[in-house]
Amino acid sequence: MRKRNNKNTKKPASYNGLFSFVALAFFIAVITAIFIIRVAKKADFFKVKEINVLSLGCGGRTFAPNLDYLKNKNIFSLDLKAIGDSIKSNYFFVDVVRVSRFLPGRLIIQIKEREAAAVISLGSKGVKDSAFYVDKNGMLLDIRGEFNKNLILITGLENRLSNPKSGRTYYDPVFLYSLELVKMLVSSAELKSYKVNRVNIKDETKVSIFISPVVLSNEVGLVSPPQIEAVMPVKDLNLKLKILARILNSLSDSLSDIEYIDLRFNEPIVKKRIS
Repeated sequence: MRKRNNKNTKKPASYNGLFSFVALAFFIAVITAIFIIRVAKKADFFKVKEINVLSLGCGGRTFAPNLDYLKNKNIFSLDLKAIGDSIKSNYFFVDVVRVSRFLPGRLIIQIKEREAAAVISLGSKGVKDSAFYVDKNGMLLDIRGEFNKNLILITGLENRLSNPKSGRTYYDPVFLYSLELVKMLVSSAELKSYKVNRVNIKDETKVSIFISPVVLSNEVGLVSPPQIEAVMPVKDLNLKLKILARILNSLSDSLSDIEYIDLRFNEPIVKKRIS
C-alpha cells in the first residue's frame, strides 16, 4: 500500500512575490492615511467656519441651538455623535440629530423634533390653558404656535398625572393605554370615514369616544354634524370599534339624530337626540 506524500507543495515564487507586494502596498496606504489625517487635524484649512442647522417639525418654535463653540475647531477632531447627544440632552423636544461634515469647514446639523401623537387636557382652565401635546412615548410637549385641531384630544386624566410639565415622560398605565387607543383609532380602516374628536378615559373599565362623520356640502365645503358619543368597555376594544363602524354605516342617513351608542352590553344601545 502506497504512503501518501504529506509534504506541502511549494507555491510558485511569482505568487509569493505578488503577496509581498500587496502587503507592502497596504502598509504604505495605511501609513499615508494616518499621516494625512494627522496633518489635516493641525491644518487651519479644515477649521469649522460655517454651521447650518436644519430643523424639521419644530412645532411653531424658532429653534436655533447655540453651537458657536464648534467654530474654529478642526473639523476632523470633532466627535459628531457627542455633538448630537449634547443637543438631545439639552433640548427635551428633540428626537433625532444627525451631524455631517462637509469639507473643508462646514457642518450640517439635521434636527427632527418629537412628533405629537395627541393633545391631552390636564386642568380645569380649558384646553388652551391646560393642554399639552404628547408624543407616542408619553412625553408631554408644550403647545406653541397654531393649535393642531386634527389631533385627538384626551380627557379624563386630570387627576392621574401629578404636576404635569413639558419634558416629562409619564408611565401611568391608564395614560399609556389612552395613547395606544389613539394609535388604534388613527389607524382604524373601519373608522376612516369619521373624525374622532375626543377620547375620555378615567379608568381601565370603560372609554368614551366622541366621533362625527364628515359630510361633503357643495356650498360650504366640509361640515360636521353633532358629535356622537360611543361608550365601550376596554376589553375587546378592537372588536367593539368594528361593531361601532357597522352601526354608524347602517345609520348613515340619520347620523345627525344619533346622540349616544352604548357597546358595553351584548346588544348595542342607540339613543336618539331629543328634538
